[in-house]
Amino acid sequence: MQAVRSLRPDLVVLDVQLPDLSGFEVLQRLRAEGVPTPVVLTSSRDAASYGDQVDSSGAVGFIPKAELSGQAIRALLGGGGGMSSHAHPRGAARLAWGLTLLGLILLGALILIAVADHTSMSRFVSDNSFVVVFAVVFPVTGALVASRHPRNAVGWLMIGGPLFSTLQSATNAYAQHALVTAPGSWPGGGFASWISAWSWVPLVAVGTLIVQLLPDGRPVSRRWRWLVYLSVTEASVLLGGFMATWPLRGARLLGSVETLPGVPTITKITLVVGFLFPALILAGIASMVLRFVRSQGEERQQLKWITLGVVVLGLESAIVFGFQGSLPTIVDAIAIVPLAVAIAIAILKYRLYDIDVVINKTLVYGSMAAFITAVYVAIVVGIGRAIGSDRNIALSILATALVAVAFQPVRERVQRLANRVVYGKRATPYEVLSDFSGGMSHAVATEDLLPRMARIVAEGSGAARADVWLHVGSELVREATWPAGNGQVRLVAPVSNDRTLSDSDAAVPVRHQGELLGVIGVKKSAGEAVTPAELKLLEDLASQAGLVLRNVRLIEELRTSRQRLVTAQDEERRRLERDLHDGAQQRLVAISLALRMARGMVRPDANPDLGSRLDQASEQLTLACRSSGSSPGGSTRPS
Repeated sequence: MQAVRSLRPDLVVLDVQLPDLSGFEVLQRLRAEGVPTPVVLTSSRDAASYGDQVDSSGAVGFIPKAELSGQAIRALLGGGGGMSSHAHPRGAARLAWGLTLLGLILLGALILIAVADHTSMSRFVSDNSFVVVFAVVFPVTGALVASRHPRNAVGWLMIGGPLFSTLQSATNAYAQHALVTAPGSWPGGGFASWISAWSWVPLVAVGTLIVQLLPDGRPVSRRWRWLVYLSVTEASVLLGGFMATWPLRGARLLGSVETLPGVPTITKITLVVGFLFPALILAGIASMVLRFVRSQGEERQQLKWITLGVVVLGLESAIVFGFQGSLPTIVDAIAIVPLAVAIAIAILKYRLYDIDVVINKTLVYGSMAAFITAVYVAIVVGIGRAIGSDRNIALSILATALVAVAFQPVRERVQRLANRVVYGKRATPYEVLSDFSGGMSHAVATEDLLPRMARIVAEGSGAARADVWLHVGSELVREATWPAGNGQVRLVAPVSNDRTLSDSDAAVPVRHQGELLGVIGVKKSAGEAVTPAELKLLEDLASQAGLVLRNVRLIEELRTSRQRLVTAQDEERRRLERDLHDGAQQRLVAISLALRMARGMVRPDANPDLGSRLDQASEQLTLACRSSGSSPGGSTRPS
């Protein structure tokens, strides 16, 4: 607190779990002293662990330590409101849910008008099912986003679009009743018709902007801001042009404005501007594709969820088109639910789900549904109409038989295509485990086992580098890395209990029968994080690698033991040589000298036999000394 008073920083990043005082208490004291410096709370725990304390603390927001970075702080302060922001201002939440409630009130008014018109349930569902689902699902999910990320424009767009859509439907129904069904029965029919004439325009703006701003509420780059400005300008011009129809209010304004006589000139001009809408949508899609190509880590996971919602919507549209409008409109309305849910999950809780698996299964099952639908339509509808029979049981049996025969081959091809789309050049988790098992069973050379394991781990997890560490004594020794060739393969690191290694984003211990044998570590590319699916894959690989590392360690221990035996033999041989040189050899030399001295003391005429025997003994001793590396004179030959 003293540092804040003296330094007066532009921003304070405050740890909630301080040793003496909690971060909340420090923040309260700063605010009590009138310090206006923005404060960002952080902790190793998630924001949900602190409940309403974050809401009531007065902090700008909350960023978990795992996500704390300069980019995350800029996104929190600069209006990005991306994944790292966990601010829940009560005012924003109240406004978001208040607008959602207003939309539901308008929806209730629409239902009451239908009841007053004695509209049947089937007719109401047929005419308004899309409006009802749109007015409920998108505002609710948008309110969840806006209340937690108020700086993210996507949440507010998800609320505003359905709100104006419901307003248009409700005012149009009111004007129809007041001006056409029962003229003069309700007041304000002309005013309602005027609101109905322009209230659809904000929905156009929402459609163009939401594509450009997903998922963080900002355009893909500064260079794309012109597209946002152009979309807002187009919507403003359209809004002004259709609001100029005030003099035409009444029953005639309920029809098509283009064909009305006396349409204001400004309205005619704005009709030309309306043709920009398809171009803006295409430009927004292009910016999203560019965003996906540039994205990494968290943002890519978000975009995958949004892609899932779009894929479901596209498959449903294809099925509806295949049935040529014979499906009820409620099916078309329900198709937008996955898109809204996918957007909410992408912004709020993307970490809780394995999106790759979900997209993979969606592509497979959706493609198979489209295949079955296409076969049925082509045979039953197409051939049936060609032969003049729309309900031919034989054609239905033929379609069923064809689907049964072709189902498995088509499914295999679709599965391969889905794997290619979702995983790219990476193998699926099943293929990684299969490749690992097969590779380990065929690899015999120890020097090939661990590099192959590192390669499989890197290719399966999409990591920039994978390491295999062996537990040796009280340390971990890096025995293999992929890709190799950096000249720093063998490193030593202390054993850690927190499943982390230096210069690794994730590390999974390898155990066999409870004994720690090693660690598998991966390092992702810059900006990418290890997903739960990749961590689960590492754990599965580690469970299979236990026996492999045990065999490798046994082989290494055998080699080490063999080396120790060879070393011990060499040391023993050298010891024997030293003992022979320092002990027995010196004694033999001394004896040889003593025999020579004794031979010199014997006179030849006194005892001839003794002299010859001393000479023989001296010669034999000389031969023994020479064979052991010493000379009778006391010198030694080099050994």
